[in-house]
Amino acid sequence: MLGNLLRAILGKLGRLGKRPGQTALVTMTQADAALAQGDHAGALRLYQQVLAIQPEHQDAWGKLGFCQATLGQNEPSAHSFGMLARLAPDSRTAHANLGHLALLGLELTRAVSHYRRALSCPPDANPATSDAALNSSLGFALMRQGLPDAAIACLRQSLRQQPENITAVTHLLLAMQYSALTKPDELFMQFRRWSEQHEHPLLPLHQPHGNTPDPTRRLRIGYVSGDFAAHAVANFIEPVLRHHQRSDFNIFCYSNRSKDDDYTPELRALSDHWREVHTLDDEAMSNQIRADAIDILVDLSGHTEGNRLRLFARKPAPVQMTWLGYPATTGLQSIDYRITDGVADPSPLADQYHSERLLRLPRSQWCYRPARHAPPLSPLPALASGRIMFGSLNNLAKLNEQTLRLWARVLQALPAAGITVVSVTDVPSRHRVANALIEYGAAPAQVRILGPLEETGFWRIREEIDIVLDAFPYNGTTTTCEALWSGLPVITLAGAYGAARNSASLLSAVGLEDLIARDQADYVAIAAHLAADIPHLAGLRAGMRQRMLDAGLCDGARFTRDLESLYRLAWQTWCDTRASEKKLLPETSS
Repeated sequence: MLGNLLRAILGKLGRLGKRPGQTALVTMTQADAALAQGDHAGALRLYQQVLAIQPEHQDAWGKLGFCQATLGQNEPSAHSFGMLARLAPDSRTAHANLGHLALLGLELTRAVSHYRRALSCPPDANPATSDAALNSSLGFALMRQGLPDAAIACLRQSLRQQPENITAVTHLLLAMQYSALTKPDELFMQFRRWSEQHEHPLLPLHQPHGNTPDPTRRLRIGYVSGDFAAHAVANFIEPVLRHHQRSDFNIFCYSNRSKDDDYTPELRALSDHWREVHTLDDEAMSNQIRADAIDILVDLSGHTEGNRLRLFARKPAPVQMTWLGYPATTGLQSIDYRITDGVADPSPLADQYHSERLLRLPRSQWCYRPARHAPPLSPLPALASGRIMFGSLNNLAKLNEQTLRLWARVLQALPAAGITVVSVTDVPSRHRVANALIEYGAAPAQVRILGPLEETGFWRIREEIDIVLDAFPYNGTTTTCEALWSGLPVITLAGAYGAARNSASLLSAVGLEDLIARDQADYVAIAAHLAADIPHLAGLRAGMRQRMLDAGLCDGARFTRDLESLYRLAWQTWCDTRASEKKLLPETSS
């Protein structure tokens, strides 16, 4: 009886002594354990309980923000990291994550500000907030803003701090293609440097292939992409998947996406075999490809998000190619070919800047699948307004200083004309683009800058545009196809090769070579000449869709036959090589 009384007294004293700080400490420990086990939802609830007791618990705010971001709760996450920033203004974690969340929301100016603020904060032990990681993120945000040269400086700094940072070098390769100051040999050297760092250590893993070297048999083709979804790549791969001759080709798709969208099932249905590979490491995926006995493995991503280039470095298939998703070399010696065309990558200039052998299609490398929801062609707006409206629908990353200067020259030459620039993400970036055009000589009344539009609006805005002005050195591709399908002529400045000649390839395919400028003065002259002939513009608009159809730019069957011929050529070469190797083998005596 005395023992029971003593336990009751001690229990009461324990309850009286259990202070809020102790409760918060216990709950925080439980939350950290849940987080360590990957239970983000459970950890989130526990961190919220901690903050209900101790609203100024900095660690709880930071970890709550992390859990929310992991679960896709971006707005609550931004609030949590904002609270952490108020409680700890010098928190790298707070500003780095606020930068990431702003970038996801296309608030590029805010993202840049937070990344720079994070870099000014004292270092911490988190690799994700190291100077190298932050400079990489800052460089990416600046590139997305249309400031490639500033981005390149940040990304080079990141690589000096962490030379093996594959994310930074991937961003650098793209930023260099957006910059008009990049020299071709400098860019190619950077691609080869990627290979030296990330491919060469994997070359010893190459193994012989047991594929039957019969040049006429049915081939097994594997397409590898992180973009089997409502993505620009789908506009061009869908016609190929639909029109492959199944009697001659067995089609495998290796999808590196973690999440499908509404369009993925349609692409899956066009594939003979569909493999979800985003959870497989490179070794496991290589084993899968070998088990599938793939003859020709085709990369559709290049150095873009969701790529598996280090898988290709293992050479899981006897013939490997890159095509479609990246208009440049990969730099990999393990990839044998890059598919292109003679206008986009003219010979012999383009060949010297590729590690792969170039296989050139007889027509454009692009086969466009018109959007099903594209509205009917509308009359030329200038017929009613009497005023030429130029337009751009390229993403902001392509709108570098040199492009904006050139557009301003066009507007100076045609003071009665205007320009509508679409897809400039955040409001500060819109002001920057508008101010740049005005500073370079355009009148304020000539300039209209619009943010991103929903899909219907993105098509309808073309009904207010007469002529599209292309960006350089990274031209449009999908946007150029969409402009042409809307009846809009596109004026482009062609560079040496690759991304700087995407639009030249498309315009050549539809017989509009006269819209391809040789230099900036020619660009302005073409714009002035085209704008002066409204009846000609109206005729171009009315006949553009038929022009595309007549040129075969939307002919999936014909394009796929041309592509399959290149596959056969590459396979024949491999078979011939195998036969030659077999002849060179010493004979064994019995």
